[in-house]
Amino acid sequence: MALAAVCLSGKALGAITISIDYSLDSNGFFSDGDGAAKKAALEAARDVLEGIMSDSIAAITPGGANTWNATGYHPGTGASGTLATDLSVAADTLIIYAGGRALSGSNLAQGGAGGWSGSGTVGFVDNL
Repeated sequence: MALAAVCLSGKALGAITISIDYSLDSNGFFSDGDGAAKKAALEAARDVLEGIMSDSIAAITPGGANTWNATGYHPGTGASGTLATDLSVAADTLIIYAGGRALSGSNLAQGGAGGWSGSGTVGFVDNL
């Protein structure tokens, strides 16, 4: 199965929150009989990363002329394209889209980089 690429209390001030979004898990990888254990494993990895990331990221607040698309590989299909349009993202937050699908050959997992496209004011685009 492929896994694509987001809180603990007591996190350091200025720490990053990683939000895991399962809405693109179109094949039910995280909702089958072992789904709770799979989510727990992914969320444990997230917790480790949150504990070592200390950066500051501006919020993304689309509206009016300010518009954007989050792009990447759909975790359920592997297709590259738009994952979300005009998504509001809180400050200091990263979002990971998680899901799974059968892979060919001896591949056990696959991930991919995300990206974006957007337009609007200079300040808005600079925050993307």
